[in-house]
Amino acid sequence: DPLAHTWDHAVTTGQRPVLDAGLAADATAVVQAFDEAFRGPGRLGPMVEVDDEADPVTRFVATMGRDPGLAGGS
Repeated sequence: DPLAHTWDHAVTTGQRPVLDAGLAADATAVVQAFDEAFRGPGRLGPMVEVDDEADPVTRFVATMGRDPGLAGGS
């Protein structure tokens, strides 16, 4: 949650989000492992589709239900 909100705050304030790729990859693995428990009303929205070649940060953001395009492809 803090990692996703770091991205949220950066995008909302017009800054370029900078997240550690390794941390993003680890967080993505956790979210995917508990996907069903994390998704639903008041929680995470649907995962956003991204290219198979997406970098770890883009994949994390998409897994969290955010549109990676809002950050200019970060």
